[in-house]
Order: sequence, then C-alpha cells, then structure tokens
Amino acid sequence: MTFFMLLEGRVEVTRGGAPVGPLGPGDFSGEISLIDGRPRTATATAVGHVRALEVGRTQFLELMERHPAVRHGILVALTDRIRSDEGSDLA
Repeated sequence: MTFFMLLEGRVEVTRGGAPVGPLGPGDFSGEISLIDGRPRTATATAVGHVRALEVGRTQFLELMERHPAVRHGILVALTDRIRSDEGSDLA
C-alpha cells in the first residue's frame, strides 16, 4: 500500500471502470487504503510523464501522527471526495 503525491503530470482516476476525474500537481491518492488497511477504492493511471512522491503505509501513518496540519489537509480532502460522491449519487 502506497500514498502518492503528484508533483508533475496528470493522472486519470477510475472506479469500477468509470471515470472519476483527473489529478494534477498537488493532488494525491492512496490515502484511503493506507488509513483503513483495506483494498484501494479507485485506480489511478498516468497520462504521459508523471513525477510523484511515494510514501509507504508506516511512513504515512507516522506523518499523519507527527504533523497535525498534514492530517487535517488529508481529512478535508477526504470529506470533499465523500461529499462529491454523495452529490453524484443524488443527481
């Protein structure tokens, strides 16, 4: 399990084969499975050249524990994704 922070390039995210949306520099993926230890909820595929920071689960959890601002940023992004998913279910 790995967390990825996109530094350059673009990644397309799909869930069950359906497009979810693109990720660009500053976006991240993999956090959900690192938090709960379960399989990934989506697939991220690079579109062209991509440069990303890769962080394993142990380091990710340590980062979240030691840096409240990082933890808060990830939690805000997760709630945004949940609200976005709920909105698409209601449409």
